[in-house]
Amino acid sequence: MLDQQPRHVDEIRAQAKLPIEKVSATLALMELKGMVRQVGGMHYVAVREIQDRYQASQGESGGEPDG
Repeated sequence: MLDQQPRHVDEIRAQAKLPIEKVSATLALMELKGMVRQVGGMHYVAVREIQDRYQASQGESGGEPDG
């Protein structure tokens, strides 16, 4: 649902088919966890975590971090 393209909270609500209160609360929690970011005007984008790349590289190198 969310990607790197900013989406307005109303668009997210319509896609999720949930009350705006649930969507707003969920987005707030996701923002606190670093999963999404508000980019202004109630538009949200997914955050691509550095941790995802780290975990992917662990699989390639046998689990040992570089360095």
